[in-house]
Amino acid sequence: MTFGWFMLAGGLAGILAVTELFNAGRKAPCLRACPLLLILFGFDAASAMLAHAVLLEALKGLSWFTGVWPALVAGLCGPAILRSQLSLLGSGQESSFYGPANRYRRLQVYVEGAIDDITSSVQANWIATKAMPAIRHVSLDELRTQTENYVKGLGRLGDDARRKLLEQLQDLFLDPVADEPEKIKGVVQLLVDNNGRRLVKLLMWRGRCIQKPEGRFGRLVSRLLSR
Repeated sequence: MTFGWFMLAGGLAGILAVTELFNAGRKAPCLRACPLLLILFGFDAASAMLAHAVLLEALKGLSWFTGVWPALVAGLCGPAILRSQLSLLGSGQESSFYGPANRYRRLQVYVEGAIDDITSSVQANWIATKAMPAIRHVSLDELRTQTENYVKGLGRLGDDARRKLLEQLQDLFLDPVADEPEKIKGVVQLLVDNNGRRLVKLLMWRGRCIQKPEGRFGRLVSRLLSR
């Protein structure tokens, strides 16, 4: 059973690392980044596994620190524990550029940067080649109604953030200089920047249904979206 707790600690740390990366970056995962995501997953998973073994040895005198508890502590805090211990193996200076902790962190930052570059490229291509061509079939009036109601219903936004986003949408729709494609592009970008990819995808389906209303599947999706 010890091996199972060992794997639980590694899996928990790896999942948290990947989830935190995309929550911070506000971009969806993509297949092209999977090899680098596995590397990032492996970094924190290995750290948690090592921390699990260290914690078991260091705290073996505690009767309650058995079973799932070491795995949870190592999974949640293992990478931080390992980095703090590696920093003690430096040269004794306050900041050691060549210390193991800094080397580990620089490699991790490089992988995270490469993932960010890949996912940003894929997202930019998706907006330009998938989202925009589909959403352009939705009228500006419907687009405005959908986006404003969506923002008003978002509970995760505070009052100030919601008000600011609604003002940005209003300024965009009422802009006398911007043409319709520019307004659509601005709306899509605002939604993506504010974690609104689900609404963008629904608007894409809506645009495709308007473009080809004769399809059975299109009618079904349109009926579902209208509820």
